[in-house]
Amino acid sequence: MSLLATLAPPLAAVAVRALGTTLRLRSEGLELLEPLWAAQRPVIYAVWHARILMVPWLNARLARTRGARTVRVLASRSRDGELVARWVRHFGLRVVRGSSSRGGAEALRELTAAVRAGEDVAVVPDGPRGPSERVQPGVIVLAALTGAPVVPFGFAARPARRLASWDRFMVPLPFARAAAVFGKPISTRRWRDLFKRTCRRAGAEEDYGRVEIYLDDHPRRAGAGPLALSSADEFRELHGQIKAVFTLDKTQSEKRVRVWDAVFLELEKCAEADQAEKPLRRSLCQFLLKHVPWLADTEDGSLADVLRVNFKRKLERWRRGGRTLAALFDGRSTVERPPAYTFTDGEWIRLKATAVKYENCDLAWREFLASENARAETKAHFAKDPSRGRVRMPRWIQRRLQHVVENQQDYLRGPRTARLNGAYTSRDPSTLASGDSDQSDDKTLDVYWWDDTPEGIWCGQGQLLPWFDERSWLVHSFRLIADKYYNGFSIRNSWTAKVARWGLPRNKLQLEGGTWQNASVWAGRGSANDEVLGTERAEQGIRRLGIKLEHTLLPRGKLIERYLGSLTDLLQGITGYCGRNQQLDKWELVQKQKRLVDSGQEHPSKFFLHRSQLLEHLNELVNKLNDTTKYGKYHTKWIGNSRVFLTPRQAYVEFFRNRNLTESEARLTFIPDEVAHLFQCNKLVRPVKRNGVQFVFGRRTYRYKEHRELGRFKGQEVVCWFNPDDPSVLRVTDLNEKIFFAVPLDMDTSHEATPEELQRAAIASGTFDSYHREVSRTLKPIFREEFQKQMFRFPIIESTTLETSREMKAKVEAVKAGQQAETKRTRRQARTFAEFGRSLPVSSARREQMAEGLRGLNEILSGEQAIDEQGAQ
Repeated sequence: MSLLATLAPPLAAVAVRALGTTLRLRSEGLELLEPLWAAQRPVIYAVWHARILMVPWLNARLARTRGARTVRVLASRSRDGELVARWVRHFGLRVVRGSSSRGGAEALRELTAAVRAGEDVAVVPDGPRGPSERVQPGVIVLAALTGAPVVPFGFAARPARRLASWDRFMVPLPFARAAAVFGKPISTRRWRDLFKRTCRRAGAEEDYGRVEIYLDDHPRRAGAGPLALSSADEFRELHGQIKAVFTLDKTQSEKRVRVWDAVFLELEKCAEADQAEKPLRRSLCQFLLKHVPWLADTEDGSLADVLRVNFKRKLERWRRGGRTLAALFDGRSTVERPPAYTFTDGEWIRLKATAVKYENCDLAWREFLASENARAETKAHFAKDPSRGRVRMPRWIQRRLQHVVENQQDYLRGPRTARLNGAYTSRDPSTLASGDSDQSDDKTLDVYWWDDTPEGIWCGQGQLLPWFDERSWLVHSFRLIADKYYNGFSIRNSWTAKVARWGLPRNKLQLEGGTWQNASVWAGRGSANDEVLGTERAEQGIRRLGIKLEHTLLPRGKLIERYLGSLTDLLQGITGYCGRNQQLDKWELVQKQKRLVDSGQEHPSKFFLHRSQLLEHLNELVNKLNDTTKYGKYHTKWIGNSRVFLTPRQAYVEFFRNRNLTESEARLTFIPDEVAHLFQCNKLVRPVKRNGVQFVFGRRTYRYKEHRELGRFKGQEVVCWFNPDDPSVLRVTDLNEKIFFAVPLDMDTSHEATPEELQRAAIASGTFDSYHREVSRTLKPIFREEFQKQMFRFPIIESTTLETSREMKAKVEAVKAGQQAETKRTRRQARTFAEFGRSLPVSSARREQMAEGLRGLNEILSGEQAIDEQGAQ
């Protein structure tokens, strides 16, 4: 079988080429396809299975002589299909594997993508098993999905040999007379009309065996049969005039008018020679149908019928207009239109690729003009006055890309969609100033990525929490979460990182409900309707800062939804993109890669981006959106009677002192680093017990005990300043806030823990803080120097508080430095013991704890010795 599979395809290709050179071939219907080839419109060829032998050779010949495009063919996944696939590749054809019995859905998707990309495809409606010459639904479904017309194709030869197969396969004999006939293209609209008419005629009986249900609605009269093609000998002079028209440097419409004028002059000339006008018209229509069929300008219906109607109408107009050339011009074309623009091959390829990437014509057009792929002449030709609004793709380019870009359909149904599409309440952005309100929402990323979390390797879509200014849409920061869920910690930490660089908003936060509204870790204890919160309840969350929280449930009420949609458009070009809706978009390759990763067969780095790589991409895209001009009322600046559209960064500066704010009122409150812990931390009063300080925050239990000074307060209460974004160190003071120190987070291991468990706990504790800091990105304010000086105001801080805060910061840094040194020491000792095939001893791993105990024992012994000395004296 391997030898046959290797030798049979090339030998068969040579035999078919040799056979084709001997055939006396006659082709019909090519004039119907040449306009489609010239317009780069894809078509679907349909040919019976019994007559496919000469199709590859014929396609190669037409591509060489008549400008036809190479087609993509369908072959089954059987052994015979493999031989056919190898055979057709010798003619330059590309193959899609699949059939109605095996791999049909995947093959249909590949063919659909090929047609939408502008390629021609050839299918066998009755293959691969028959019944013979009975159309299967595959070709109809393909036409409906793509909108491309179906061209019936037939091939016959005499003499020919018919094989004893299910389809009586035809093999032409050498030197036979052969005919290749292309039928009229059948558009999807024509398909629907034919189906409706047939079903209506069949009625409730559904008897599709009757011939009359397939006949035309308006059969031709007996005297109006099909036109017999005329030869050029009858109108030799007219034929020469038409050839001369094609050589003129005129537009297609002008050439069309000149051809009609030459035809009518020939009619008048023959009428003067006492020839009957009616048969003369018929002869001229025969001549035009053969030599210039594009005058009919149609895809549906009979070319001959359309040509007759056009001939009659234009002749009447020509005679009414005084038999002049101007009378034939279409009145609608008198409006002066800009000249057509010709793209280079490289520009057109790049534009199609951009349209496929973004699946949006206008977005792809703006991206193309802003890139280096467009020449300077192209950018200058399509330059648009910014005051006229958003840059949109011209209609004639959209028509050429209609097979590449699909219009997104609204697939949502139900009462929620009715509310989303209901009445819209207009907002007045003039009542807002930049910095008045922050807005955020969660976004499940449309990209698969992976990460080395403290719990192990994680791979998924994750969550994105961006923060942006409601007035200008300027993005301040974002947080990337390696999980399908998030909690109040994630929200609080993301906003804390934003405030550390951009300051507090003046008035409010615009958020959604759920966790954003009820999490005490984030908003504080108590319901959202509490007007006054007690000291104990307000110590947690941001409500203690006096910031108003507003919650919106429907997406149309949140401006950030529009921003997240723009971000999703840009994410489509990133590795691992899985679609906006995976149930509809069907990114099978990405899903297959995800299954390989989940099963452990492949490492996620082979297919997807790492967290650090995705963060760099997101940082680049967010900066790009901040510097992209927006065309809407939120970014419109009026200068007299003209308007100028701004980028979010420009709008932030322009509307910073909106609402007639004074310079002092416009400044945002900035939290200095020296007192940042007062803003970032939650103030908790907790007792010191045998195991130190222990409390539950969120859904996690935290314990801090490994500090000498904490033992002095055993049985007493202390004030714990807990920072959810930095839980590795706890800031502790007494109730009077006079004594302060820092306590490291306990590694939470049992006394019977093995050295390996201790090492893993130490490493996890050391990397916990660094990991959570790396998943947040805060964008640096990039403005003019004079504006940055006017952005912030610093709160008035007491000198004692400032000095205490500085000492506390120094102690925290010292504890962290000790934690890092201990982690490095543990790792180094573990590597040293591993080189000798030994495990790290427990005593060595707990040397710090032993040293702490020895210091306490020495103090006790020293105290007893002093007492003894005093008694002796």
